[in-house]
Amino acid sequence: RIEGAIALFPEGISHDSTKLLPIKTGAARIALGAISGFSDEDPVKLNIVPVGLYYTNKTTFRSEALLHFGEAFEVKPVKLEPDGDLPRDAVRELSDKIEEALREVTVNAESHAELELANEAANLFLSVSETFDLEESLSARSEFIRDYLAEKDNEDETGFDLKAVTSRISGYKKKLRLIGLEPENLSLSSQPFWYVFQHFLVRVWLLLIVSPLAIVGMVIHFPAYRVIKFIGERYTKHGVDDIVSTAKIIAGIVFMPFTWIVIAALIYYFVDLQSAMISFPLSFLCGYAALRTLEELYDMRGWFKAVWLFFRKRELFIDLLLERRALYRRLKKEGN
Repeated sequence: RIEGAIALFPEGISHDSTKLLPIKTGAARIALGAISGFSDEDPVKLNIVPVGLYYTNKTTFRSEALLHFGEAFEVKPVKLEPDGDLPRDAVRELSDKIEEALREVTVNAESHAELELANEAANLFLSVSETFDLEESLSARSEFIRDYLAEKDNEDETGFDLKAVTSRISGYKKKLRLIGLEPENLSLSSQPFWYVFQHFLVRVWLLLIVSPLAIVGMVIHFPAYRVIKFIGERYTKHGVDDIVSTAKIIAGIVFMPFTWIVIAALIYYFVDLQSAMISFPLSFLCGYAALRTLEELYDMRGWFKAVWLFFRKRELFIDLLLERRALYRRLKKEGN
């Protein structure tokens, strides 16, 4: 008995669409062809597991990605045509079933603007329960966005007032952007002052500890970073945004190790072989320290602005907080 798995992309193409493209019949033909035509005494069992991919930002390095596994279903063998080909009706029926299963585990929006609105609604809705140390899971975000878009598609039946919700969310996000905040930054109001102070003190102290490694990492990896960014921008300008991430990954695989080799070669030339060998793991460590430091600084920037606003412009902070709660209740009511 042989067991195994194979991954297929039934759309048959790499694309940058915000929704699932029509499923081609190749996946159904492979599945039916693999189990049909065998004798009843030696049956072959085959299950299809729909898998959805969800990205927070597919062109940004170290952004989050989610694999959503749906419910598996068994494929039944069919009787072959006299010429040995598969029945067209069976192929089409299985293709439709695969497409339906994939729609259950993927986010599908009619446009990038619609998807952006759904993401903003998710930021607003989920940020109410976020804190310094805990964010809502990526699966919760994906599920919310799918439900939100489904409600939008059925707005005539559900009474979902898309225009009103869109206008209020966009206006609120515009206010936050002018200040440089995200909805989750308002969550500091739920924490005691000393907790907030200690939280930032610990994060700043850790950044100071790793700062020597981070500075070295930024300096030695800067040329490679600029080359990789240049390559990514060239692909974006040529209208092939769907393969930017692939181009960046390939460039990173080439230029980052090349950087470490160059550093090792220079150290070998000016110092000795042992120091050159040690430089390989140190270069990698410095690069990782630089990456984590920049991510922490970017994340803390919004929180620092929120703290400043909380203590220097308390009324404005409270107004934003109350407006977020009102929008949250409105959004929750519309969703229900």
